[in-house]
Amino acid sequence: ENHMLEQFLGRLDPHELLSAEDQETKRGVSLKRQADVRSEEVKKTRAEFERRLVKPLKEKRLDLHEPEKVLQYIKDKSKVKVHEPEKVLQYIKDKSKVKVHEPEKVLQYIKDKSKVKVHEPEKHHDQHLDEVLVNNIKTQHLLNSYKVRGHSWFCHMEVETQSIDTSLRLEERVRLAQDECFQAQILNERLRSQIAEYEAPDTTEYMLMKEKHRKLQQSILTWERRAGAAEVGLFLITLSVFPSCYCSN
Repeated sequence: ENHMLEQFLGRLDPHELLSAEDQETKRGVSLKRQADVRSEEVKKTRAEFERRLVKPLKEKRLDLHEPEKVLQYIKDKSKVKVHEPEKVLQYIKDKSKVKVHEPEKVLQYIKDKSKVKVHEPEKHHDQHLDEVLVNNIKTQHLLNSYKVRGHSWFCHMEVETQSIDTSLRLEERVRLAQDECFQAQILNERLRSQIAEYEAPDTTEYMLMKEKHRKLQQSILTWERRAGAAEVGLFLITLSVFPSCYCSN
């Protein structure tokens, strides 16, 4: 039993158990995984302790007179101290439910062999694991909150961008409509001025002018026919006077 207890004491490493505490502020998700792994290691160590120490005590049916309190967990014998060694016997009593004749010798053996102080590592580890889980939950909640804020901000910016694009298109359309309206106003003013200055001729005068125009066209046609006849006569006279010129040509 002493040999098994000594082997058990040599298995524990307080730096390994406490390493996650030093890194909990720097590592979020990875710290939770490390804590889970160490929790499994603690469970395995406890099972090994019960298998090697508690079970043999049950089988030998030892008697316990005046049992004292025991620590729930024992760390490395060279690097930790036992503040409350009485808890060791209480732990053995609770786990084995048997009686020990000489509890003082067991305590003295633990003190002499380990010369360490145990600060209730299992309880500390459970508290540390709970803190890690709480910190992980807070971190996840904070990350989710930032994700929701980022998504809402992205949606808001997208809506704002669409609103800005729509406003720019509307402003461009309004500007084009204003230009067209201005040009239409200028054309309207010009037409109004032309209408205001226009004077329709008298009917009698219009008919006289139309008659004069008709006679002028007829006179032009008459003179065109006369000019054509004169050109033909001139050609015939020239041909009769200078026949050699036209023949050579």
